[in-house]
Amino acid sequence: MFFEVFVIAKVGSYGPVEQQQKINVQKPSIVKILSAAQRSFNSFLDYLLPKNLVNGKREIRLLPCWMEEYIGSKLYPYLCINNGGETLHEEWQKTVEKIGMVLANHSSRPDLQREFSVLRSREKSSWAVSGAGGKFAVYEGLLKVIYNDTSIKGYEDVKPEDKIAYVLAREMVHVDARHTARKIEKMAFFCLAFLALRLVGFFASQIFDKPEYKAIELLGVLSNLIFPFYSSILSLFTIYLFSGSKSQEYEADKYAIHYMQKAGYNPKAALWLHEYLKTQEIQTPIFIKCLFYLFSSYPSHEQRLLENHKTLKTLQKAC
Repeated sequence: MFFEVFVIAKVGSYGPVEQQQKINVQKPSIVKILSAAQRSFNSFLDYLLPKNLVNGKREIRLLPCWMEEYIGSKLYPYLCINNGGETLHEEWQKTVEKIGMVLANHSSRPDLQREFSVLRSREKSSWAVSGAGGKFAVYEGLLKVIYNDTSIKGYEDVKPEDKIAYVLAREMVHVDARHTARKIEKMAFFCLAFLALRLVGFFASQIFDKPEYKAIELLGVLSNLIFPFYSSILSLFTIYLFSGSKSQEYEADKYAIHYMQKAGYNPKAALWLHEYLKTQEIQTPIFIKCLFYLFSSYPSHEQRLLENHKTLKTLQKAC
């Protein structure tokens, strides 16, 4: 619908002094109003429950970004020194930095400032510290395996750079998806919830002794019963966090393959690493191995191989 607005305008010295002009102004439609309301709601929802930039899921954030950055900046130098210090192998350091920056440009958070280090340690591992854009470390022991090991057959087309890319991409996903921060948030929530229960129990026993406050008094009794088992409950909650770590490892493996493909590296390296680590496992009876992985924060390399095969097949179909 349209409605008419009459505007008095001066035309100039060669025409009439004043004339009426009709300007058609469109009324805001219901669709536009609803669209604006939806945008406002989404903006509020993004502030209250922001999306995880890796998996797209909404999550509650208790730990602010500045605190993540502070923790990362303080922990990283100490962890580097405590794990052997920086390498003397300049070529390895340059290679890791180059591959890391290529991956960072194709990550879920390309705007972050990354830092990469090779540490003098014989361990065959790597790690990352959340915050400050992500700080990453790879041990010399793992790089020696990547460059020298030829025991795993069927991966002749996988270059050492591809293998390094998978190692770094996994750690990058851990940082981008805030895996460490989410563990800290869960633990903080658990402690706050238990503290609140204790406070309710205290006030219930001291103040609410009337029949009408029976429900609050029961909460107090419940908190007094639970408190002696606090350490046991905390241990069980820690096991729960470890089980959550397994899902985070699967998530890191999955999206690391996506990062690698976008950056132009061979994602087949995701299979090579777990094939190699599988050969390094101590041979034990199946029931002992199952018991170990039940309480471990890491899934078995065999299971991770299966999941990586699924991810690669999905990417091949998409292409």
